[in-house]
Parts: sequence; C-alpha cells; structure tokens
Amino acid sequence: MIKITLCRNKDPIDRYEIDAPTISIGRLDSNDIQLDDTGVSKVHAQIKRLGGGYVLEDCLSTNGTFLDDQRVTATSLENGSVINILNYSLLCEIPDDPQAHESTFVYLEADPPPKE
Repeated sequence: MIKITLCRNKDPIDRYEIDAPTISIGRLDSNDIQLDDTGVSKVHAQIKRLGGGYVLEDCLSTNGTFLDDQRVTATSLENGSVINILNYSLLCEIPDDPQAHESTFVYLEADPPPKE
C-alpha cells in the first residue's frame, strides 16, 4: 500500500492510502487523486504497482510530470519521492516490503525426450 500526502502550494490538503494496481492522477473527478486546476490534464499521470515497487508514468500531459524537480515520462518511485504537477506536490510513502527484494522463479518442466 502506498500513502500519498497531497499538497497545494506546499500546504497539505489531503492524504491517501491506496492499495490498487494503478492509481490515476488528473483533473477529472473519476481519477483516484483529483487535481483541480485547468493546467492539469484530464488524466495526467499514473502510479503503477509492479512487483513490490511502484512506477510513475506521465500520460502524455501537456505541462509535464516531475519527480524531485526532474521532468519524467516513466520512472520508479522510492520512499520519500515527491511528484510535482504544476503547484501540486504528492509526497509518497512506500513501506519497505521484504518480498520486493526477493526474486520469484518459476521452473517449467521440459517435455521428456523423444523415445528412439
């Protein structure tokens, strides 16, 4: 589960705890996190859970998505990452998941060799 503190002009305005595979961020009220500003795209960005981690993806927004003041198209998130969209900041709290550091292997049994 990711926890996000939403700030506008550096003032906290909301807090989210979301346990979903995809989190949408944008101007429309159908987004998981709505940013009420005409400069924000309808669906501006998404946070996707991959394995035990999270990835931030810009959804071809007009004004860009920034992570720690760097414009990004897609990048991984870490605990303490700050997403900036216009005058909004989203502070991400990502718990350390011990399973995120483990590899999962699937072994497939090969077909038996043909008989001669």
